[in-house]
Amino acid sequence: VIHGVMQGIKRAERTGRRGGRWAGTCLVLSFFLLLSLLHVVAGKKKMASEEKDKTVRQQRRREGGEEANKEEVTFPMIAQDTRFYNNATAQRRGAPLNIRLANEAQYSRIFYGDQEGQLATFLLSELRASDHVLDIGGETGVFTLTAARIGARVTSIEYDAELAESLEESIRLNRVADRVLLLTWLPNSVEGYATMFGKAERGCVYSGIATVNQTSEEYRRLVYTLPTHTIDNALREGLIEKPTVVRISAEGAEEFVLEGMHNLLAGSIEDSPRYVLLVVYPYQLRRVLQWMRVRGYSAAADPPLDLPKELEEAWIDDSVDLEHPLMLDWYKQKVYEFFSAQMNSGGIQGQAFLFQKVASSSYRGDFFRPVKAGKTCPGKSITPPPSPPPPRSAIDETSEGSTKISIAWTGKKDKPRKPKFSFPSAGDAQEAKKEEVCSEEAAEMEEQGKDGKQEQEEEEMILSEAPLTLVSAVSKDYFDRLRNLIGSVHTSEPDLPVVIFDMGLSKEQRRELASWDGVELRVYNFDKHPEHVRTLANYAWKMPLIKHAAEELTNILYLDSSIELRSSIDELRE
Repeated sequence: VIHGVMQGIKRAERTGRRGGRWAGTCLVLSFFLLLSLLHVVAGKKKMASEEKDKTVRQQRRREGGEEANKEEVTFPMIAQDTRFYNNATAQRRGAPLNIRLANEAQYSRIFYGDQEGQLATFLLSELRASDHVLDIGGETGVFTLTAARIGARVTSIEYDAELAESLEESIRLNRVADRVLLLTWLPNSVEGYATMFGKAERGCVYSGIATVNQTSEEYRRLVYTLPTHTIDNALREGLIEKPTVVRISAEGAEEFVLEGMHNLLAGSIEDSPRYVLLVVYPYQLRRVLQWMRVRGYSAAADPPLDLPKELEEAWIDDSVDLEHPLMLDWYKQKVYEFFSAQMNSGGIQGQAFLFQKVASSSYRGDFFRPVKAGKTCPGKSITPPPSPPPPRSAIDETSEGSTKISIAWTGKKDKPRKPKFSFPSAGDAQEAKKEEVCSEEAAEMEEQGKDGKQEQEEEEMILSEAPLTLVSAVSKDYFDRLRNLIGSVHTSEPDLPVVIFDMGLSKEQRRELASWDGVELRVYNFDKHPEHVRTLANYAWKMPLIKHAAEELTNILYLDSSIELRSSIDELRE
């Protein structure tokens, strides 16, 4: 603009009056143009400043609102949950659930993981009014209450006393008490009693600092001793009605629950629950998937979200090899992620599956132990070879004509610690019942049986002679906890030898450890393992280290450094 004005003045001087008029006009226009540009710039600055002030005010209001909300939220409270409504249809019809919550930990249990929530939504849409739903791990009751609203009868089992109390109130608030039976015992693989931690937030690290391993009151949780029942026995005794749909959220105890309902799930298609929604913790994935497949259940309709792409088609066709190398890698990766979440103190989630009954059970063994069945026919018999008697020093004379081996520890400094195993007596073995086997391979199987028996006896002999060694591993950050572990060992089992693997101790810590009585420091070389195994944060190093310790020491008791041994080995075994 200034350049244009100067050029206009020079031209006016050259051209006289006519040029002066043009120069004046140019000067006026330039002046107004300059004012317009200044106005635009000032306006932009003002707008930017106002936007910034608005953002700051919104942030302050948001923070103030959050603080206000925190102050307003008190427990117990009634939450309006709209997760499923009546059956999670697209119309979202129906009033929200009224969920009674006693504390923040219970609030976290309203929410589901991504895949579990999707599968639960689908399963609820498939429910019929004639269904009987067995909900193992009822928690805050979102699934139980929604199923009851649809019209199904529900048996909800929740052992945690605080959660059960809240669930009972929620049942009353939602007016479904006539269709819901709430039980507070623990589904298990055996009848008896169990001691369980009270449930914390969803995804809590149960084996970390939140457990009673720590002596500080800050980390203590409620502990319950309560009766356990198998689902099969509960059905036999009439404690529960036979279910047509089952949901299991046992937070790491899935295998125990499944073993206790073997008869229920191993029946025919018509006689078994048609759906089982099961949340599996990663270290059980491999076994549980095989367990369910053998009993005629398929999860083909809903492949896991992170399943390797190469296996998706086979999974959907229900032909995937559960022992495929890619499946084995997937199992391992899920375990690594689990331990990584533990390291970060939370965020643990199980893998959800919706199993559908598609075939009769093909399993012929007891629980997880496969057994080959043989045909029977007259004319041939195989008598198991008698077992040799155990060493005389390992025998306790309990009554005339019979011998038994008690499981015990010598506890003497001058003798190696020997776990003693039970052997059948020679007389009992000779009187064993003869089994008739009709097969072209009977003779071969008999020879294999003899060889296998001999190998088993040799292995038992080796194990019986091996002293027990307590093994642990520690880094510099956990050294204080290791002191507690060693102190508890010196108090409860003063003669128990201890081997500690160095996972990154300082020189001072190594020097102190070397002074402890009965403790040996060792180093395991992880160089041959891939990088993710050498990373402490994901705990993938633990399995190869335990394997190495077992190969070196044969008979080991591995404890994490945060554990304390509060009883003798004898008392723990009992």
